[in-house]
Parts: sequence; structure tokens; C-alpha cells
Amino acid sequence: MRTGRPLRDHERPPTVTVPAGGTATVTVSIDAPALPLAQYSGAVVATDATGQIVLRVPVGLEIAPPSFPVRVEFRGHDGKLCGETGWYHCSHVSTPWYMNIDDGRVESLSMTASAPTTVRLRAGRYGFQSYIGWVDPATDRQQFALVVADDVEVIGPTTVVLDASKARRITVATPKPSEAIQQEIGLTRYGNAESVAAMSLMPNYGTPLWATPAKQIRKGSLLFQHQRDATAPLITMSAPSMPLHPLYNQWVPWWTKFSGVQNLKLVDLGVLKAQEDVAGQLPDDLRIVRGKLVMIELDDGWSRSGDSWTCTVPDAYVDAMAQAGAAGLVGFPQAHCPTGVVNTIFPHRSSIPALTLPPAEGRALRELRRTDASLSIRITGQPESAYSYHLKFYQHDRVSADQHYTATARQLQRIDRDFHAEEPISVVDSWSQLLPGELPPTQQLFFDQGPRDRERYVGPVGNPGQYAENIVFRVHDHAGANSTGVEPDMPPANSYYTLRAGATSHEEWWGGPVVPGAPETTPDRSHLALCGACRQGDVFSPLLPATFTDPHIESFYLEPIPVGRMHLYRGDQEIEPTPLLGYITAYTLPAEQARYRLTHELNPIAESLRDRFHDRRVSTEWGFTSARVSEENKNHLDCAGTAIGISTEACAVQPLVYLRYRLNLGLDNTVRRGVHRIQLHAYHEVSARTAPAITSITAWVSYDGEKTWQAASTGTPDGGTATATLPPPPAKAKAVSLRVQATDAAGNTVTQTVHEAYGLR
Repeated sequence: MRTGRPLRDHERPPTVTVPAGGTATVTVSIDAPALPLAQYSGAVVATDATGQIVLRVPVGLEIAPPSFPVRVEFRGHDGKLCGETGWYHCSHVSTPWYMNIDDGRVESLSMTASAPTTVRLRAGRYGFQSYIGWVDPATDRQQFALVVADDVEVIGPTTVVLDASKARRITVATPKPSEAIQQEIGLTRYGNAESVAAMSLMPNYGTPLWATPAKQIRKGSLLFQHQRDATAPLITMSAPSMPLHPLYNQWVPWWTKFSGVQNLKLVDLGVLKAQEDVAGQLPDDLRIVRGKLVMIELDDGWSRSGDSWTCTVPDAYVDAMAQAGAAGLVGFPQAHCPTGVVNTIFPHRSSIPALTLPPAEGRALRELRRTDASLSIRITGQPESAYSYHLKFYQHDRVSADQHYTATARQLQRIDRDFHAEEPISVVDSWSQLLPGELPPTQQLFFDQGPRDRERYVGPVGNPGQYAENIVFRVHDHAGANSTGVEPDMPPANSYYTLRAGATSHEEWWGGPVVPGAPETTPDRSHLALCGACRQGDVFSPLLPATFTDPHIESFYLEPIPVGRMHLYRGDQEIEPTPLLGYITAYTLPAEQARYRLTHELNPIAESLRDRFHDRRVSTEWGFTSARVSEENKNHLDCAGTAIGISTEACAVQPLVYLRYRLNLGLDNTVRRGVHRIQLHAYHEVSARTAPAITSITAWVSYDGEKTWQAASTGTPDGGTATATLPPPPAKAKAVSLRVQATDAAGNTVTQTVHEAYGLR
């Protein structure tokens, strides 16, 4: 038998001789108590007189603890077995996983549809979880519940019930009125130090979430979390003495929505048969819908065999209502669509707002309209929210029966954000909130618009080390973001926040130029891995991450590979790059101390947009002294050679001087004509030793396309920061270019020109 070690005497194979033409009986036995728990394999081998093998019969066995059949049942929201109840009570069951809490093994359960499934498990304690979905009969909208059965002891045949009827709906109260636009629910189960199992779900917009309670666990640990992005309610609607609960198909900014307060007369166009010709179902006189709210009931025909279901109002019908001047559409289905997780009957973007009501509300509204031909519906639309919430609620080692959460202003960190742009843009704002050591959740994409300011509330803060990660893209075209994916027109940015309850901070986004730079301080967390401009021995690698107005905002490296935008000189002689591994930006320098000049050109605006946005092309020239590095002088980041494993030489940050700008612009990146003051900040990349002090900052301004330059009045730097007073521009000037020079006590310099930095009004 193969055991992975030398055979003991009692394990050595016995032999028997079989006479020619005769037979013999061989008994194969294993002394199981003498063997450890393991899988074993071996063979019964027959050989002839010459010793050649003529027959091999494989033998295998596993010595394992006792195991028992475990039946796993899924029960819908009505408490009945999912395979025996209807769509409205159990429409979806996700593949469950289970963990052996004793040994940390994690497995998923093979299952057929939602029928009970039996699996054979070793004796021990287990945790099970899955998701069950159903359709709420009252609202005709999808619901999902995290269903948990934890600390299940298997000591004989066992039945595990994952029961959605035990689930409690998750509700959240915030300081300002809000509705969830994106949600995630998840559970992470830790068995031992190396065993982790996690499951999470992000449902469609408008889908409530539920969770079944789980009592305090006795072994391992458990983390239950609910993450939610929320804004001011997008829509409220009511008829006299009748609150209504309408739903858009999507919350995203480019979706057509109602705005402001309106009282719209309701016109009921009856039943729309989606399988029949649209033109034949339009009113003879379409003028009756002009300026009114049109109501329809959708008959998709799905209950009739042979029909092809779409579960949607045909686009041609919506287009006809829009062309006729209808103020909006409201509809409801005759029955829930069976083709998937569908909450609305208007899935496509249109030129007029379109809302779906629960069927019961739609029928009640129809009855009210029959008794009052002049019935008006009051609508309050808020398509653009001045505030938003990124919330995450935790429960440790249990799932509470009380699933109502309250976030107070004192528990939240407020982040005020100004999104600058010369014309409308879309902002893709991705958030996640974590505890130290927590498995990263799904990044929630929050779509915003600019130019405008926003209040963002993050928390609640109630756990040591709780932090948030944020990634921001600026996207020019909303429709493009919707149809072809995210294509940023500016470098994306990443920031981390160690959350502080009750704190307030302010951020400027794209109110100043994006420039080459480096980390100025050592952050708690960073997505950067390599220092901005370091020398390792004789190898100099200026990778130059893009930097923004606020120092805690990071971006990607501008020069990870040579692309011709950067040039290094010693005197008048250009030094050719010697890329590491053939592609990572690097220059091999002489060992002796020498003076160098590094130039760089950056144009962050896409070429197709340069005629619609300020140029903000950045030209930079650094002067610095460098010599072979023999002692470490770096920060939290490594030299490239260390990171890729090709060098163990000492690594040191190089004394390049970098700049940041706070231009104090309006949200449209312009200022009024007259004297204007800006803040300029010069700094070095953070390192183990104190860098030379910044001794001077000088600024010039051009109002005529850089034909001439005027000196600005700049005070003495304080901590690397100086205020520059710019002279008033001439009457015909349209744009402003800036040139800034900074020097440190060691004679290192930077000269940077921001071409067309902002506009005038």
C-alpha cells in the first residue's frame, strides 16, 4: 500500500503460489486501527515464474472518521419547500457552501434546481449558507435573503433547513431622507487560521434584502455585512389619499427622470398587449396624452403557451407617447415576468420618464381614475441629489434578528467634494469600506455628474481600523459610459480614508492640473508599490505617479515604461534609457556625483476633447544632483529593482522638487477678471531622512497664449507653501497659463508650465 512512508512489518504484502492450471484464494485485509486517517492505494499483483507481472488488481480505501447523510432543504418565503411552492415564494436558490468548522474544509453543494439535496459529511460542526429569492406578491418585486444555518452538529443523519421564511428585512435610517441605489449583503465565515469562506450578493436596483438570524457562534468567527450606497429619494408619487411606490428601471444619472414638483393629469390607456402590433393599440387622437401622465397595464402574454415573452413595454409604444408630448409613463404588469429578476416593465432608456407601479397600486389607481376623470397625480422628482451615503453595517459572530440599522450624523465622516469641469461630465465613483484583514467586498460603482459639489457621508464608524477605499474616473459622455464601458478622459485616482466619526474634509477634483509627483507623506494605506523617483546603486527610475490638488489622492505611474515623453541630460548630453527587464523605465548613471536635468511632457486631456476643455498640458524640468547610492534612504515604497527581484543594492529617494496647485476656481474652472490669488506648494518625496527645505517659489502668468509672461507677487514659502497674487488680466484675455519655479536649500529646482490652466469670465 502507498502511504508516503516506508512500510512497517504488518503492512508488508504477503504472497501465495498458484499451481499451474490451479486456483488459490487470497484474502486482503487492512489493520485499520494501526493506520492514521488518510487515503490509501495499492494492488494485488500476480507474476509468472520469470517474475513478469501478468495481472494487477488495484485496491483503494480511505480511513476516515464516521460520516452521515445530511439532507439540505431550501424553503421559500412561505416556509414551504422550494420545489413544492410557487414562483412568488421561491424563484431563485444559489448554490450553497458549507464549512467544516472543526477542520476548516470548505465545499459547495452539488444540487439540482432547488430540490432537497443529500450529501455525506464527516461527524463534526458545520456552517451552511445560501441565497433564496422570491417575488413579493404585494409589490411584484424581487426579494433576496441570505439564509444561514450555522453551528450545525452532525453526529448522525441530519437535516439542515435554509429557510427564507425566517428572514428579516434589512432597513436603514439615515440623517437625511435616502433610498438605496446599490446594495451588497455578505457573510464571511472563518474556521481556522487558513480557512475562510465568503458569499456576497449585489442585487438589481429596487430589490430589498433580507437575512435569517444566526445565534452567537461557538467556534471560529463570523462577519456579517451590509453595504449600501444611497441618495435622496429619486421619486415620490401620490394620488389623493393614496401613496404610490413607483420605480425607475435604473438610478444612473443618464436615465430620464422627473424633476421638481408636478401635478399631472392621469390618462388611462388601458391594457397594452405586448405581443400585438403597437400601431393598432395607440389612441385615435394622440393629442389626449399631451402634457399628461399616461398609464398602461402590460399584458405580455407569458401565461399563454407558445408566446415569446419580453416582459417589457415595446420601445415603439414609448416613442409614440414621447412624440405625442406625454409628460411621462406609468405602468404595471398583469403578472410577474418569469424570465428573470425583473422589477420594471420599462427597461430601456427613453426621452420621457417611465415608472413601474406594483400591480395592486396600478389597479387601485385605475379605479380612482374611473370615479374622477380629472384625477391628478402629484410627483416630486429629485434626479440630482446634493448628498449621498456610502454605508456599511457589521455584525460579528452572529446575525441579529433585528435587521434595522440607524446611521447618525455623529457616526459618519463627511467628505465634501467639488467636481470641476468646463462642461458636463460623468464621474464614476467606486467605493468599498473594510475592516483590517477583511476580504475586499465588491466595489460599488456610484455614478455622479459634474460640474457640481457633493456631500458624501461614509460610515458608520464603529470598528477599530475601519477604512474606506475610493477609485474615481472622470468620464466625458454619459451615454458612452452606459453603452461602451468606462473610458476616462482624465487619469483615474485612488484614495484611502481611515474613517473618523464626525470628521469633515474637503476635496477639489480637477480644479487644478494633474501633474507628475510623488507621495509627500507615508499614508496608512497606499495602492502604490514603487517610489516615484528613486536610485538603486547606479540605476535611476523616475516613474512619476500622477498627483492631484489634495495630497492623499493617488493615481497611476505616468512613466512605468519609456514612451518618449521624458528625457534625462547630464550637461548637454542626453542619457539614453536602460529599461529594467527591457521595459521598466530606468537610466544607468555614472557612480560619481553629478548634476542632472530631467524633462517631462504630460497632456492628460484626450485629444478629441482638447477643443472643449482647457489644455492643461504640463511641461516640467527638474534640476537635481545625484550620486551612486550606498545607504538606504527611502519611504514605504521600494525601488523597482527590489520589487522585481533583480537588485539588492541600497535604494534612495532622489531630491526632485515637486509642485501642487490650489487655484481657487469656480466649478467650471474659471475665475472672475481681476486680481486672483492661488496657493502653490513645493515638496519632496517622503524618505527616511529630512529633505532640504524649500527656500523659494516664484510664479509667472500669461494671458496671451504664452507670448508674454508677467511676474506674480509670491511670498516666502512656509512649510513649502506660498500664496501667489496674479495681476489682473486684460479685457480680451480668455485663458490663463502659469509658470512656477521652486528651489530647495540644496539647489535642486523645478520649473513647471501649466498651459491654459483655467479660463476667465
